[in-house]
Order: sequence, then structure tokens, then C-alpha cells
Amino acid sequence: MRGRRKSKDPIQEADHNPTIAAMIRIQEQLEKRLAKAEAIGDIIKDTILSRVISVTPPKLEARESFAVTDPEAAVSIWSDLHFGEKVLPIDTVGANEYSFEEAKRRFANLVRRTYRIITMQQVLCPIDTLVICLLVDIASGECIYPGQAFRLDLNVMDQAISGGYLIADTINELSGKIANIRVECVAGNHGRTAPKGFHDPSSNWDMILYAMIKERLKGNTHVNVIVHEGTIALIDVMGRNIAISHGHKLVRSGMVETAMARAASNWPDLLRHKLQGRSLNACFFGHYHTAAMFEIGSIDVIANGSLIGGTSLSVQGNRRINEPKQWLVGIHPKRISWRYPIDVM
Repeated sequence: MRGRRKSKDPIQEADHNPTIAAMIRIQEQLEKRLAKAEAIGDIIKDTILSRVISVTPPKLEARESFAVTDPEAAVSIWSDLHFGEKVLPIDTVGANEYSFEEAKRRFANLVRRTYRIITMQQVLCPIDTLVICLLVDIASGECIYPGQAFRLDLNVMDQAISGGYLIADTINELSGKIANIRVECVAGNHGRTAPKGFHDPSSNWDMILYAMIKERLKGNTHVNVIVHEGTIALIDVMGRNIAISHGHKLVRSGMVETAMARAASNWPDLLRHKLQGRSLNACFFGHYHTAAMFEIGSIDVIANGSLIGGTSLSVQGNRRINEPKQWLVGIHPKRISWRYPIDVM
């Protein structure tokens, strides 16, 4: 009976086999390049964060409340801001034009109208908490689709730095008017650093932007910035369990609302280890630039709009141009009590 052949040591066999020796050299080169790439990513992030200066929090304004009902929280959904992306009138049949300067104007409108509505609602019910859901696509990478690099008004690093400062300073200013602000952040797709399928999911410019926001606001005790790992997070607002996600991972076949409805039906089971017997009350999504709200059973589903509005991609792909809108809703311990799709134009 012939004995089993012993496996040879690849290193020893490489001494006699040129092919194996070449493969080993390639593997060693790839390992060195990978280690170098990871080191560069860390260097970029550390360098950016080392330049971030924490802001001084403003003094909280005293406000008299006439409300006698149960307290509520305001939730403002910010997504698909696409700071630094460029849209020309020719891209959208003359319907839209976008740049970083235009983004700042629309963002200022969003914040001003958000606070105006909150002060109006404070007459009806006590509101001392604002939850900002950052559902990403704030920075736009340079390789999201072919030709993307030519659709940018700012390079991606400038987008992350300028956008991070703009959002952080805006939240800092709001904290002088609203006692408690919580910022919930999840990852998306437009901030990725390489073409789809060729990057580490954690390598994302939006995540660097979040780190900048958190660093700049670290001295403000009225603000809590929470950066979630992954693309889905479960948050608690007034005892209501809300799943937040950018939405780019949804399985889409047909209408956008169908994909969101399917997710709302499946996620109570997907998130059961986090829900621990509690009910899922709502799902908030971005990504599709379409402001909508509907119900699936007892679950409220909110699809956020965008700041950028129509682009060449939406015109060519979906044959439509949606108005730029962002949702602001009120959360009561028992329900979504009020809702406003804010026009940012």
C-alpha cells in the first residue's frame, strides 16, 4: 500500500519551482502595498483631525413655554446633501443648477426653516430635544460612476473639510437655541474611496467628515454625536424604536417605495437582537432623493429627499427631477405627531 504523499513546504518548493517562487514574491508585494495603503488612510484621517479646532458652545437662550401637553422631540433628517457636486442647467433641461455656494444657500434655508417650525411647535408642546439623522451622501467621491470626477465643484478632501466645518458650526449655533441635540450618523455610498466592490467599507469620506464634526463639537456638552458602524442603525427617540439607513443596500425591483416597504417588513426580524422583544416603530431612508411618507402596518416609513435636487444621473436614469426637500418630524412617545417636508429652495 502506497503511503500518502507529504505536502511540501511552499518556501522549500519555491527553491525548485520558479512559478511558485514568483507567486510568493507577488503575494509579498501585495501585502506590502496593502499595509502601505492602510497606513496612508490613517495618516490622512489623523492629519485632518489634528487640524480641527473645537468650537466654543454658545450660551443657551432662555425660552418661555406655554405648552401643557406631553413633551416631544423634533427629528430633522439630513441626507443627500452632496456638498461640492456640480450640476449645470444643461444637465437637467434647465431645471437645476448646483455648486458648493448653492449648497450653502440651500442648507442655510433648511436650518432656518427647521428652527422656525420647531419654535412654532413649542407653543403646542414642550420640545427641548432635536435629533439630527445624518443619512449621508454629504461628500461625493471621485469614482462613484464613470465621469463622476468631472461633476465635482470641489475635490473630495475639500468637500469633507468644508462640509464638516459647515455642519458642525451650524449644529453648534443651534445648540444655543435647543437644549439637547443628538446627531445620529450612518454610512452611505457616495463617500466611498474607490469604485464599487474595490474598497474597504470603512474607507469612506463621509465617515471622516463625521469624525471631524465629532472632534469640532467635543467641547459642547449640549451636543452628542454618535457615529454608527455599518449601514443600518437602531435609535431610540422618546421611547420609539427607529431604524435609520442611507438605503443604498436595499434590494430594488420596480418602485423605490416597494424596496422600502420590503425592508420595513423584514427589519423587525433582522433587528430582533437589538429590539429584544420591542416593536420597530419607524424606518428612515435617504439615497433616492424622493421625499415620501407611508405606513407598512404599524411602521412609519419616511423617504428623505435631497438638497441637490435633479442631476444628470436622475434625468438619464430615472427620467425625473425631484424638488429638493428634507423631512422634519415630531416624535411623541406614542406616534409621529407632526411632519413637514421642508422645501430648501
